[in-house]
Amino acid sequence: MYPGMKLHTTITLLCCMLASGRLHAQNQFNGWVSISAAVKKSKRTGVRGDIQVRSSDQIKQEQSFTLQPSFDFRLNNKWTVSAGYSFVDSRKTVNMINGHILEHRAWEQVSFYHTWKRNLLRHRLRFEQRWLEKLHIVNNKLKNNGFEPAYRFRYNIRGIVPLARDSVFKKGIYA
Repeated sequence: MYPGMKLHTTITLLCCMLASGRLHAQNQFNGWVSISAAVKKSKRTGVRGDIQVRSSDQIKQEQSFTLQPSFDFRLNNKWTVSAGYSFVDSRKTVNMINGHILEHRAWEQVSFYHTWKRNLLRHRLRFEQRWLEKLHIVNNKLKNNGFEPAYRFRYNIRGIVPLARDSVFKKGIYA
């Protein structure tokens, strides 16, 4: 046990008890597969690729497919800037008619890395320019009626918790 673990456990249990009256169970069973690769091109540059497939409830069919290449530029040991593109193909139902909706995203992001209590944390702020397919129904099928732009900022924090707690995590098995 590390120092402060009792306090963390107590706070977590208290939050769960307080939220339990407000939470409702979902009766879904979905699947998600992700394959990621990163290639370092030089000391400061690299490329990444990411493919994701998500399934619908009960894993009956593919719900979405995402292909996402990007370019990274490392400013120093803590800061990285990236630019990329995402192609997203999602299943959509409109008025009981099933079809696919396409989305194209260009994005830029900045990532900040640091350690906290021997755990590596990454903060990511991303700005996305999105082009969402407009659909309309023709002969009981969903048809493309052009694309409309949309924009969003996304913040993500990711913690890497090593399964073996020797020192600051750099390489190995993590959760």
